[in-house]
Amino acid sequence: MTTEVQPRRIAPREFYQALVDAGVVCGDDSIYRVVIDVNPKNPAVVIYVERWGDERLLNVVTTLDGVEIRGVPKGPTVA
Repeated sequence: MTTEVQPRRIAPREFYQALVDAGVVCGDDSIYRVVIDVNPKNPAVVIYVERWGDERLLNVVTTLDGVEIRGVPKGPTVA
């Protein structure tokens, strides 16, 4: 009887640290999620980086004409 050894799962923190070490993302950014999109029909690998918005966004919004900022009530935290 042959026993197959299952490959070890990659922990998200380990993979994220590898992205930081490779210079793909900055380690001190408030990153929420990283999506790596590999489409065989597309000549490039696309990386989507979702970050938590912070007060720096308010500096960008003030430069846009016709933008209205509205507050959103804090909802339940999604785990």
